[in-house]
Amino acid sequence: MPDGARASGRSSDRHQGAQPAGDALKITVAQLRAFVAAVDCRGFGRAATALRATQPAVSHAVTSLERILGAPVLRRHPDVIPALLGHQLLPHARTILSSLHAMAVVAENHVDRYTEVVRLAAPATACHSMVPGWVASWREYLPEITVKVFEADDSEMVPWLEEDIVDAAVLINPDPWPDGGVVVMRDAYEAVVHKDHPYAGEPAISIHDLLDDPVVVSTGGCYGDVMRICREADRNFRPAHRVRELRALLGMVADHVGVTILPSLGRPLLTPNLTMVPLDPVVRRTLVFTGPTGRPWNPVVTVLRDHLGRQPAPNWHTADPMPANLAEPEPNR
Repeated sequence: MPDGARASGRSSDRHQGAQPAGDALKITVAQLRAFVAAVDCRGFGRAATALRATQPAVSHAVTSLERILGAPVLRRHPDVIPALLGHQLLPHARTILSSLHAMAVVAENHVDRYTEVVRLAAPATACHSMVPGWVASWREYLPEITVKVFEADDSEMVPWLEEDIVDAAVLINPDPWPDGGVVVMRDAYEAVVHKDHPYAGEPAISIHDLLDDPVVVSTGGCYGDVMRICREADRNFRPAHRVRELRALLGMVADHVGVTILPSLGRPLLTPNLTMVPLDPVVRRTLVFTGPTGRPWNPVVTVLRDHLGRQPAPNWHTADPMPANLAEPEPNR
């Protein structure tokens, strides 16, 4: 019998009873590892050493792989090298093994990194409106995670992030834009006045007109933005009163001590005798959920961000009370 015929006969014998290619889902990880190791090591003996297995076990794994596929993946003489099918399958096999390794790493880190407390800093208006809804949603989505909320002033949040005091924060109009951050709310600053104030119920009020009244400001929260808004209208502006807590601020307005400016996200904080009037011109604000920029993100923060990012962020001009637990990725700048 000619040599070619004998070789053909051996190949036919080896793959007698081969299964249709559709049975590729029966391929095992051990078969793929043996195949890739035999190619990389150019031999079954060296592949067995690399895999800490026996040479017959490696050879059997490759042979069973070929039986499933119905064609040889390796040429065995004089050296072990990929056959035509093997060349085509090799990159896919490497991708599968690489993905499995990545899954194993994630699983290995899961207990240590995912069963923990995540610390979130947010401004007062967000803590009283959006954040409670987020925490409830996250608790349902990842019950093994505890999110601990810290109310922070605007000036505190970036240092807290970078100094590892918190794992995530809601930043207001961040500049520069944080990599990986998503918009969770867009709103606008509005005047807060007593319901019997002459401007209550007006479609809008100019900053100049508002400054005719004593202005009360909060040294926490949006202090920097409020001072900037007022000083753009009057560079000599000085607040009539400064308080820290928002509730104290609103209490003074309710007692006719003065007026103030708050973002529309703070609407749920108003008492029944207070109302918000839009400012003219409009001063917008963007709130961004992000992790730190100076160190790697806690993997859980990425999961929580992605959970927020599945729905569009409400716009600043929404007239109804602002919904919580909504976000969208900020487009590339």
